[in-house]
Amino acid sequence: MKPFFTEIEKKAKTATQPTLKKLLIDFYKQTFQWIGQAIIPFVDKLKKVHIKELKAYFDSYKQVDMIPKRGKNEKSTSFKVDTYDLVDAVDIFKKFDEGWSMKVLKIPLKKWKEKTSRIQELAKAAS
Repeated sequence: MKPFFTEIEKKAKTATQPTLKKLLIDFYKQTFQWIGQAIIPFVDKLKKVHIKELKAYFDSYKQVDMIPKRGKNEKSTSFKVDTYDLVDAVDIFKKFDEGWSMKVLKIPLKKWKEKTSRIQELAKAAS
């Protein structure tokens, strides 16, 4: 699934044709049926309109066990997918090292917005 998400995200952000938009949304819906909540971090990168539509679908969908039509037919068809298995690891400690944290700590309280924006930047890189 990893290779598809980056391309699908790019297409979803730039798609102007209604047919293509529907296919992209259907991809996320089908993926949700298979892997469940693990898809949420990938949905959050889409346009707000798509996020709203997909979250409504996710809330209304009743999870059922999906059975593969090809491959091994094992007795246990339910499986869990960890979101971290879907993405490549990123070493954020190169950019956000001890020097970075000391700079953030030294920002005076008067510049609270600057401090919170730096912390949000860290949170975004870590997710």
